[in-house]
Amino acid sequence: MSYTWKNSVEVHHQDCLAFLGNLDDESVDLVYVDPPYNIDVKMGKKNNDIVENYQQWCNEWLRECHRVLKSSGTIYLSVAQDFQHHFKILLEEIGFRWLNDIIWQRSTLNYATKYYYAQMYEPTIFATKNHDNSHTFNLDDVKIPTLHGGTTMKGAGRFSNTGMLTVNDTKNPGDVWNITSASKQNEFVDFQGQKPEKLLERIIKASSNEQDLVVDCFVGSGTTAVVSAMLNRRFAGCELDAEHYKIAVERFKDKFESPLFGQQ
Repeated sequence: MSYTWKNSVEVHHQDCLAFLGNLDDESVDLVYVDPPYNIDVKMGKKNNDIVENYQQWCNEWLRECHRVLKSSGTIYLSVAQDFQHHFKILLEEIGFRWLNDIIWQRSTLNYATKYYYAQMYEPTIFATKNHDNSHTFNLDDVKIPTLHGGTTMKGAGRFSNTGMLTVNDTKNPGDVWNITSASKQNEFVDFQGQKPEKLLERIIKASSNEQDLVVDCFVGSGTTAVVSAMLNRRFAGCELDAEHYKIAVERFKDKFESPLFGQQ
């Protein structure tokens, strides 16, 4: 079962390995994945066999992601905090180059606990296939406003021959992103773990160009597909869970096949 839109968006009800296996070598510009967070492992009581099986499964689809990525391509992985180190080791073993751990500081708590600090962020690993900085990275497209942008003030001599310094209007967004959770916005479709569109917008703008191919092999609520279409990127993805697949497709249809599309 598959859904297509304007020959530029494909969402398949399919296993991730089967989906990736149908993609050509070095055909993808950007991969974003938000994989299942090893849900068979009970909080605080990890079964070593389950952890090992989870790591082996992740190793399989990550190797496929490496195969389908272009040499200029990048991969972003939104992962659970307790498995972040496992993923970084896997990426290095496969041949990716780590560049950043992006910290998405959510506006809501993951869960409350009285035994340790409440988790206020989710990490996203940013890595490239190449090792020579030839990857796509459109910094100017994702710069954010500075606090005193455009103003002129007294500055040290090393900044200005005149002793005056004009503050830039924009700056690099850094690796700590304060973005409101999807559950606090109109885009929310009552999907646990739904990532906000602003998060994917920054990722897709930075690491792809118009008409590039973006891939997400764990589509979930469909955020990556929606934002890719909004930014004029091609998209291909899959979702194994039938209910999640339905949610993603219906969300996309509501956004782009509505009579009000273009007026939103």
